[in-house]
Order: sequence, then C-alpha cells, then structure tokens
Amino acid sequence: MRESELFGWMAALDELDLGSFEYISVHAPSRLRSMKESVAAELLLPCVERKWPVVLHPDTIGDYECWRDFGRWACIENMDNRKCSGRTSQELSLAFERLPEASFAWISVMRNRSTRLSASPARCSAITGIGWYRSI
Repeated sequence: MRESELFGWMAALDELDLGSFEYISVHAPSRLRSMKESVAAELLLPCVERKWPVVLHPDTIGDYECWRDFGRWACIENMDNRKCSGRTSQELSLAFERLPEASFAWISVMRNRSTRLSASPARCSAITGIGWYRSI
C-alpha cells in the first residue's frame, strides 16, 4: 500500500465486505515520504485488533517502538536485490531482535531473478554498512 492510500483505506475498513476471505493481511506502506512512521503505525492498529497480520518492509522501519504493540501481528517481509537491507537472514536479524514476536513473510527470490547489480554500492554502504550485493 502507498502512504497516500493508507488514510482512505483505514477510514473505509468498517465498510469493507471481507466476509468471503479466509485470510486477510495488510501491507504497510513500503515507503514513507511525508507521513511519520508513528502515524502509519497508529493508523494500522485496527488491523491488529482484528488479528490481521501487518506486513512490514524492514528497510522502512526506523522506529521499532512504533511497531512493538503489533506483537505477533507484525510480519517482517524479506527483500529482493533492489533493496539495501532485509535480503538475508543476517540482515533480517535486527528486525527480529527488536520485534521478537513478529512473524515472517517470504517473497520468492525467483520473482526478481537477475544477474545485474542492483543498488549502488555507495547507497548500500551508506544505509546499511554492507557492501555491494549481487543476486543469483
């Protein structure tokens, strides 16, 4: 979900006919440009009350305290080679150390299979302290 869609989607939550679905999860915005992370987390809390997992990108989490109340309904998604973090178990370990009750959402590495270099080395090193990454 884009941050621009979050207010409207959450405002319409009680009016959505979701009765035909066996499983519902909500994807938190994958990028926050103008919205504070704490606002996004607060808006998504009704999902936790409904026991719906909220999928989080580890590279979007800056303030883990915002997500602590989500408990087991926080769901950390692994990232593909276009991101600078969250691609490996080592990179994901920080998120799970700080949100120990969180579950894991796995995306297929095959969906973005590529041999090209993804993010620039300077960008990755500046953000994560980790060097260049090449997918298989």
